[in-house]
Amino acid sequence: MTAKIKSLIRLFRPDRSGELTRLDYTKSIDNVYKELRLLRASIANSAQIDIAFEKIVNAFFYFFVTIIAITILGIDIWSVSEHTIHRTLLVLYHCIYFLTIIQ
Repeated sequence: MTAKIKSLIRLFRPDRSGELTRLDYTKSIDNVYKELRLLRASIANSAQIDIAFEKIVNAFFYFFVTIIAITILGIDIWSVSEHTIHRTLLVLYHCIYFLTIIQ
């Protein structure tokens, strides 16, 4: 038997005489439909998980890029003077604004 015939036999499961009732045919089609729905749902779920993971990774990446950019600009982010905090927040704002524009 060829592979196509074997797959059709596995799909429809005829009885020993090779006959297939309408009810068995309908059950087989229903099983295939349920498997396809499950596949579609798992693909959609996987896509949602991928999007959420990408957002988390992007947040960490942009945080570290911002910290590096502030350090390169010579701002000491560990000091707590009011002027430095204001400057740091201003630079952070501009970095985040720039990053959102280029996306």
